[in-house]
Amino acid sequence: MSDPLSILLIDDSEEDYFTKRFLVESFGTGLKLDWHSEGGEALEAIRQQSHDAYLIDQNLGQYTGLQLIRDSGGKSHPGAFILLTGQDSPEIDMEAMQAGAVDYLVKGEITGPLLARAIRHAIGPGLST
Repeated sequence: MSDPLSILLIDDSEEDYFTKRFLVESFGTGLKLDWHSEGGEALEAIRQQSHDAYLIDQNLGQYTGLQLIRDSGGKSHPGAFILLTGQDSPEIDMEAMQAGAVDYLVKGEITGPLLARAIRHAIGPGLST
């Protein structure tokens, strides 16, 4: 039996925590999901490198998702960063990729299958759903 998929969701709004439902529907019991709502705590959790993927909201109050990705090591970090945002912005999309994100998703357009596919592509072929 393989280890469960470990995801850290970083979002300061409980209302946006709908993402959890999509993740549970897609990965079921093969999922270990943690959540942080504050940038500083989230940065410490990212630095521990104990998650396979990090779903990071762009707007986190004092922090931005881009800052978290950069401050955690970006491309040199072994986890997969996926930036979530409320608005489609080609500029932020490009900045996210340059900072080390593997994907960029607009919250209003996220579906369960889209999120699962983004995570599978970010983590690689060893992940099964």
